[in-house]
Amino acid sequence: MENNPPGFKHKFSRQPTLPTLPIGIQHLLATLADENLTYPKLAKQIINHPNIVARIIALANSAWAAPVIAITDLETACARLGMNIVRSTSMALAIASPFNPSRCPGFDIERFWSTGILVSEGSALLAAKVKTGIFPEEPKATAQTAGLLHHFGLLWFADQMPDETAKALKMKINTPSISLSQALRQLTYTDYASVGGWIAREWGLPDLLAIAIEQHLNPEYKQAFWEITLLVSSAAKMAAALHRDNEEKPENYRLESLGISLSMQDEAFEQMTKKLEGCRKMARALSL
Repeated sequence: MENNPPGFKHKFSRQPTLPTLPIGIQHLLATLADENLTYPKLAKQIINHPNIVARIIALANSAWAAPVIAITDLETACARLGMNIVRSTSMALAIASPFNPSRCPGFDIERFWSTGILVSEGSALLAAKVKTGIFPEEPKATAQTAGLLHHFGLLWFADQMPDETAKALKMKINTPSISLSQALRQLTYTDYASVGGWIAREWGLPDLLAIAIEQHLNPEYKQAFWEITLLVSSAAKMAAALHRDNEEKPENYRLESLGISLSMQDEAFEQMTKKLEGCRKMARALSL
């Protein structure tokens, strides 16, 4: 395992490291990355992780899912939420488990989850509009997972470098024109996308997810898996606009290469707008 994330060796004498995954989490991540995953296999793996089980059941009972009667078992919760939601959420919770973002003053865990969920929704909405034949398989589920994980490097920052992260968050508030990634680069020479990609590779996530996480802030990225990366990048920009209450709809002309016209992007943005409150409700359930 490479102990140092990209960029840090140039600035810090004490090198931050990557926490060790809890026992069983590595195997769970490998199972969740299996494209042929079935409900029985999924449930069999998750049941060994009580914290994830509790969050999945809480999510199934949340105002977002709005069940008619209370859901008390994992199988029913999985059926209520659907494979894509359970799979991507379980992966996100597994990756989040070694980190303690409460060390960082000003880090809003509910905002963190709502952003990830909104980008996940947006990525799936855009993926559903991709021209037939561009992807060999349905990209919606993959885009959904990549969207949810796109900013997981932030958890590492909040856990490992709480003071620098707090300063970056404050810089972003005081100077709206600067992004959080830019603030982090000023303070640490790297950002949450680079760190997120490093984490994904160190923990053995599929290359597609690692690249989408690492490159989603790079508007010029055109190498392997650029299509999913572009979907996540575009969804992240739309989510940022919604969080800023910005009525201007971000447009990405590169999406037209995937068959997604500007009018289709407008449709996706409007759908994300309608899903915003639901994403916040979902985030509250995951933040408990």
